[in-house]
Amino acid sequence: MTPKRRIGEGLCCVGEVMSARRDEARHGAGAGEWWGESWSVDFAAIDGSIGGYVRFELYPNQRRAWCWVNIVRADGTVVVRDHDVPMPTGRALLARSEALWCELICETPMEHWSIGVEAFGVRLDDPLDAYRGEIGTRLAVGLELEWEAGTPAYDDSVARDIPDGSTGHYDHTGIVHGDILLADEVIAFDGYGSREHSWGLRDWWTRGWAKAAVVFDAHRSLHVDASQGEGEGEGVGVGHAWADGVLHTFDAVTVETTFDDAGLPSAATYRLAAGEWCAVAPILHAPVPLIAADGRTSKLARSLCRFTQSDGTAGHGWGEWLRVDPPA
Repeated sequence: MTPKRRIGEGLCCVGEVMSARRDEARHGAGAGEWWGESWSVDFAAIDGSIGGYVRFELYPNQRRAWCWVNIVRADGTVVVRDHDVPMPTGRALLARSEALWCELICETPMEHWSIGVEAFGVRLDDPLDAYRGEIGTRLAVGLELEWEAGTPAYDDSVARDIPDGSTGHYDHTGIVHGDILLADEVIAFDGYGSREHSWGLRDWWTRGWAKAAVVFDAHRSLHVDASQGEGEGEGVGVGHAWADGVLHTFDAVTVETTFDDAGLPSAATYRLAAGEWCAVAPILHAPVPLIAADGRTSKLARSLCRFTQSDGTAGHGWGEWLRVDPPA
């Protein structure tokens, strides 16, 4: 584990590490078909009864974008997914296509974002129906949410020493509030959420990973990012946590995951440092199918989870496990 830092020190001080307006906005495209840039927000109610995520990803060299909107609760998984959204013009982060409008607005760089969605999606009785054509009950889906920062952004591209800006990634945790609209139901939402912005080459079909983001309260959070190892459910990576204004970074996180017979995660453990760990209990699932033009396939298992740390701190957030299917 690397030395701890307080908010405002080192790479965590937003003003010293990055130009907020430059990095919040769209970047110039790099080389390659799968160079992409994404903005995403995960959110979960404090009691874990409902949660969701929005991901907007640009692939400028393909002249298209992806948009995912998922809501999970006990009565099913709601899916809005379009992998053929026209590229938005100018600087807007706007997905607009048939039966879909999704816009992410930076109200104040590194502090406040608005998320708006008006779309038609489907409610899946079984989350695995996401891998079977996403056939379910059609319904209107809307989001009117505000995300407000609780911690500084953590910029791991600085930590990884990537000076040319061709690849970048930072994440941020805070509070989320507003309304979720499902058919004729309006759900008032108050909870926590993690926001990410990243850019660089995307490879969904070579090697898997395990990631997690949980916000225990407005000022305490944990992020884990690990590559899939050779063994089933194993991975090694890095992580960072905020606690009481102090940043803790972990440079040798190990991930151990148990999957059920259908391939969804049923339990996981993140070993952070000597004597420190986090147990993960997936509650509700919102998986995503990934199919390349050449026929390669992967499955992204995204799950709303309960996280419990070795010191007893507990909360809800999102985990994801990318599993690459063997060649047909």
